[in-house]
Amino acid sequence: MLYKHPIIDDFPVRVKILENAVKLIESKGLSIDMINPSQDEGIMIEFRSKNNEYCMVEIFNDGNIVFLTRTEVRSAWNLTYDNYYEFIDQWIK
Repeated sequence: MLYKHPIIDDFPVRVKILENAVKLIESKGLSIDMINPSQDEGIMIEFRSKNNEYCMVEIFNDGNIVFLTRTEVRSAWNLTYDNYYEFIDQWIK
C-alpha cells in the first residue's frame, strides 16, 4: 500500500499552503513571477527577493516543502508543513 501523507495528499490543504505562501510573499511587497506545477505534480512559486535574488517555494506531494535561493551561490532548505511559513517569513524580511 502506498503511504499517504495526511496533509499533502489532501489537495485543498496543498492549495491552502500555496495561498498562504503567496499572501506572505506579497505582504512583503514582492511580486510572484510564476506559479506552475512541478515535475512531480507538486506546486512551484517563483519570485525575486528585495535584493533581486531568485527564490522558489516548491510544495511536493510527499509532504516536503523546499525553499531555494540563487545568487552567486545556490542555497536550498527542506521545510515541513509545520515550519515553512515562519522560515519564509524570517528569510524575506
